[in-house]
Amino acid sequence: MTRRLDGVAMAVHWTGPLLVFWALVKPGPASAWALAIGALAWIALAVLRGLHRPGPKLGRLRDVVRWGHGFLIVWLSLAATLSVLGHPAARPVLLLLMAAATIHALFNIWRGAILGDGAFRTVLPKAIIGD
Repeated sequence: MTRRLDGVAMAVHWTGPLLVFWALVKPGPASAWALAIGALAWIALAVLRGLHRPGPKLGRLRDVVRWGHGFLIVWLSLAATLSVLGHPAARPVLLLLMAAATIHALFNIWRGAILGDGAFRTVLPKAIIGD
């Protein structure tokens, strides 16, 4: 089951930041509901696939990765809920989510490029990484 969800994980990984960006640039019902559906997709993926399987090369950072993914999903859910409700706090929450997602991306680039723990396999197609 996990292997079949790898493509879904890739799509959700790349769709998530785009939905957050859309909600920031053009707030409204369409972007809010798209963000909510994206949050539900993340929650379903986390339930079906698990949050993450960090490798042993991370050492003590393994727990940080697990908690970080959980934090991002909870924060995405909060942002989506506030956006759907049209709450004024939605924009600051979306901005903080985008900042957290940027830190997450930079951390994963470090993992894949410097640490070499295979982090790119989760989010990049085989045609790009050559696996």
